[in-house]
Amino acid sequence: PPAARAGDCCSFPLAVYGGRRVRLEAWRNAQEQGALAARNMLGAGEAHAAVPWFWSDQYGLTLQISGLADEGSKVVRRDLDDGAFILFHLAQDGRLVAASGIGPGNAVARDIRLAEMLIARRAKPAPESLGSQTIKLKSLLAA
Repeated sequence: PPAARAGDCCSFPLAVYGGRRVRLEAWRNAQEQGALAARNMLGAGEAHAAVPWFWSDQYGLTLQISGLADEGSKVVRRDLDDGAFILFHLAQDGRLVAASGIGPGNAVARDIRLAEMLIARRAKPAPESLGSQTIKLKSLLAA
């Protein structure tokens, strides 16, 4: 019988990045892979489609990353309140492929989650929209 593999150290093809093989050492990925492996053992035949996400608290700040920044060729910065900011990483074709944010507490959490949804949709938001503090990221989901 075929073997199922899941967890922190498992290398797997990531559909949202064209099947690129990755190893993501983060708890959420391990949890998602376990659930996916179980569904596939029951016959679902699904590919791993989740966007990578990671967070860490460091010296009073929270770092959150969604996606794979090394897939990007252009970076757009959005400044937030309290010194927080987000870097949006765009592929050569304009697709949003990652977002990295840092700030106190949960200052970047909502915007990183919205960026994760845009990445999953393979959205190509205008760079000026990503960098603007006056344009709500949620509005880009409707575009």
